Amino acid sequence: MARQSGDGLPVWYDLISIDPQTTDTFYTELFGWDVDAVSDRENGYRYFDNDIEAFGGTLPIDASMGASTWATYFQVTELDELTANAEKLGASIYVPRTSVPEIGDWAFLADPTGAPFYLFELDPQRRWQSTGYHTGHGHVIWNELITTDVAGATDFYRQLLGWELVPTAPGQNPYTVAKVDGSPVGGLFQPATPPAHSMWIVSFETGDIDATIDRVRKLGGTVVHPANTVPGIGRTAWVADPTGAVFGLMQPEPGWLDRLA
Repeated sequence: MARQSGDGLPVWYDLISIDPQTTDTFYTELFGWDVDAVSDRENGYRYFDNDIEAFGGTLPIDASMGASTWATYFQVTELDELTANAEKLGASIYVPRTSVPEIGDWAFLADPTGAPFYLFELDPQRRWQSTGYHTGHGHVIWNELITTDVAGATDFYRQLLGWELVPTAPGQNPYTVAKVDGSPVGGLFQPATPPAHSMWIVSFETGDIDATIDRVRKLGGTVVHPANTVPGIGRTAWVADPTGAVFGLMQPEPGWLDRLA
């Protein structure tokens, strides 16, 4: 299988919601997103879009699932082969290859540490060549794997997606930056106190993280990890919407992404 430029990029985002009415209201009031009023799809999937274009969607699930969650799609070539390779490397396949007419095909998996994610084989004319990070308030700015086993996760994603994985903060709890075609696309981190389960956290940009956190609280959300300063990068926090979906916030410093390259 020949790798193509752009393979491994995060390219799409889903909010799998136990209460779409609540999450629709929360994110439109927090970030100013638009959400499709109705769906023409049997599963109820609807698009999110910001002031540029659609960047993701929301899918309703039964409330018995417990909490809503965000999930990231990673661009690939040869989806069937990648899915088979993922399973050999210890991943679980939740949903096998599924087609979206005129867009592409995806599969929904969990990595060996339990973090859910998608593989996405887009039609050639729809392929991405960059992350589109750092484009304004409410836009995706980073993806981060919080894992129970950073060594195992590093080996898995390197083999599956061909990422270059570079430890940038060595020590007892190193932070590893994932790169695609030389550009940083995400981070992998194992906290000193491991999480109950691994997860990918998608972060959104804000120009005022304190005001945005205050807005999250007023809209019924909660703070999972309070704002802290990452030197040379900016201020970051983890929050959750009223239905339990965890996501990140970042108030970046100028040039932050270049410092990770």
